[in-house]
Amino acid sequence: MLAVITSIAITVEDVSLVVGLSGATMGSLLVYILPPIMWTKAVKMANGADSVEYKRERLNLAFIPLGLFIAGMGVFMTLKSKA
Repeated sequence: MLAVITSIAITVEDVSLVVGLSGATMGSLLVYILPPIMWTKAVKMANGADSVEYKRERLNLAFIPLGLFIAGMGVFMTLKSKA
């Protein structure tokens, strides 16, 4: 993904579009998508896949669709503001 963003940044004269798109996607990835994945994986490794803790912590994965929605809205608004 970094290579794609870099190649776009090289070819585009106005880098605000690239910064907006990468900020919308990477920000949502770092805030809403990666933390629940990492936490759930850590609980699974510590307690096992059959533990009550792991089954309870899998509910955190519900933040992933929210993060994807927020990233999509960020991309949409960035593209809308540049059109």
